[in-house]
Amino acid sequence: MAELDELLKNPGNYKQGKNYVGSSIVFCAEFENKKYIVKQPRPFSPVINAYYVFQDKFFFGARKLMQQEEAFRREYEKMEELHGFCSPFAWDFDGRTLVREYIEGADFRSLPFDWKVASLEDALESMEKIHSRGVAIGDAHVKNTVMRNDKKLFWLLSGAYDESNLTKAKAVDLLKFVYSAYTVTRVEKFALYAARVAAGYHDNEVMAMARELIEPVSAARLWFPTRVPIDGKLNEEIKGILRG
Repeated sequence: MAELDELLKNPGNYKQGKNYVGSSIVFCAEFENKKYIVKQPRPFSPVINAYYVFQDKFFFGARKLMQQEEAFRREYEKMEELHGFCSPFAWDFDGRTLVREYIEGADFRSLPFDWKVASLEDALESMEKIHSRGVAIGDAHVKNTVMRNDKKLFWLLSGAYDESNLTKAKAVDLLKFVYSAYTVTRVEKFALYAARVAAGYHDNEVMAMARELIEPVSAARLWFPTRVPIDGKLNEEIKGILRG
């Protein structure tokens, strides 16, 4: 979009607040009295991404080794396909810098605990709606949800994952949703509730794939990518709920 050319060229000039630094640099920018979220690659992003791919081998091996710019392009394409449906609206992408909608609300980690509980059903409903459009979330960690001020829930998408088998990609979304509920809160009852919510997913083919993928998952295997100890008994309870 031509009207965002200046923001794309010089996003740092319009930055509001601090950077969020993960596998990429993310910050809020205000341009012509409107807020946006800007994403840019980090220095040494190929090394960082290679490490994340290695970590993910201990989960379901879904993360794909690629340049950060390629991951941004895929993320942008997914957002364009959804066009603001349960995910932020994609504003522009110039091959390096991604600009997406700023959602006025609260991310999962900043919600009060009772709101976190209530948000799980909304998160699954939004996930199913996204999946129904033939799109996988990619990094379906609960921390990648935002509850807008009107209580509508949005998923932040990722393009850094292998989605050549879409059924498997959706199943990994579902399982990551469950396990991340524990890694964020470290509350066993919360994780079990997330599993019960996930067990209500309506696509039988995706659920069958999720049950197949979960069988070899051990508490020890979950530790490496999350750095959060998970009790073997809890893991078996989660599996039992998802098996139905």
